[in-house]
Amino acid sequence: MEKLAISNDVIIDAPIPDRPISMEWLIDMPVSNINHRDVIGYSVFYYANYMHTKPELKLIAIDGVLPNNETIRTCEYPYVNDFYVVIRKDEDENSNARKIFDWMTSLEAQKLETEAGYVPVVDMME
Repeated sequence: MEKLAISNDVIIDAPIPDRPISMEWLIDMPVSNINHRDVIGYSVFYYANYMHTKPELKLIAIDGVLPNNETIRTCEYPYVNDFYVVIRKDEDENSNARKIFDWMTSLEAQKLETEAGYVPVVDMME
């Protein structure tokens, strides 16, 4: 949140009883306090959408863009963290590192990621 949305000097520590104790708590606490207008939480899209879903949980649009697989993949939704798979340019073609890299960037792996609910780096409709 500090990296993507708010500068470090704005976020303050919550009082000890209100500090998150788990990913689950980050979703349950705002949902259980739904009638308190000043309650907001944030979590990982995959976790909130696929692992610990709550019907009353509402995702927030940023600049009119709601998070979903497509807006995250295209970075239209602005709060996206990039993750990389990196190998040396001169890595041997038969090395395990090259084989893992080639597989992770293959359409087969991207399809598996999509089926698991993750956001692939390629448009699977292409």
